[in-house]
Amino acid sequence: MDIMRTAIKTKYQMIRYYYSNFLMLNQKGTGTFYKPLFFEFPEDMNAYQNITNNIMLGSALKLSVNSEKLGQNTTWFYFPAGTWCNLYKPKDYPCFVSTG
Repeated sequence: MDIMRTAIKTKYQMIRYYYSNFLMLNQKGTGTFYKPLFFEFPEDMNAYQNITNNIMLGSALKLSVNSEKLGQNTTWFYFPAGTWCNLYKPKDYPCFVSTG
């Protein structure tokens, strides 16, 4: 029950971000909201690896899919150079700086 409550809370917290990005895309007339990591980091050759698990939502939110099959608990993720923060569990996983 707590997982469901957290998921719903996260969904509603992200509505402003989604709306702003979709509005910006609509005004530009081009672009995509759901895209592979290398769309935002084309010079970073590592961003082209494992494109199924490293996805960008807009230009500032990285979605990391944790599993490809049922029962899988670990997955390899790549974070390009910059500061990255966990929005789902910020107390357990504080922001960190990646060198790429």
